[in-house]
Amino acid sequence: MTTMRLRSLALAAFVAALAACAAPEPKTPPPPAVDVVALVASIRAAAGPDDAKDELAIKPLRDPMVEDQRAQAQRLEREGHYKEAAAAP
Repeated sequence: MTTMRLRSLALAAFVAALAACAAPEPKTPPPPAVDVVALVASIRAAAGPDDAKDELAIKPLRDPMVEDQRAQAQRLEREGHYKEAAAAP
C-alpha cells in the first residue's frame, strides 16, 4: 500500500511539474481605435484642391445611370455614415 501511495504522490508531483512548465497564452493588445472622420479628412487633404493649376486633372465621363448612386454615397459620407457610403453601389 505504501508503494501505491508513493507512486500516486510521484505521479501527482510529475503532473504538477509539467503544468508549471506550460507557458500562458500571450495577451494581444486590442487594435487602436480609428478616427474615421480624421482619416477621410487626411485623404481629402492629400488629394489636394479640385482646382489645382499645376497638374493635369483627368475627369472621366460620368455615366448618368449611376449618378444617383454617386450622389447617395456622397450624401451618406457628408452625414458621417461611412460604412453605408462605402457599401453603396
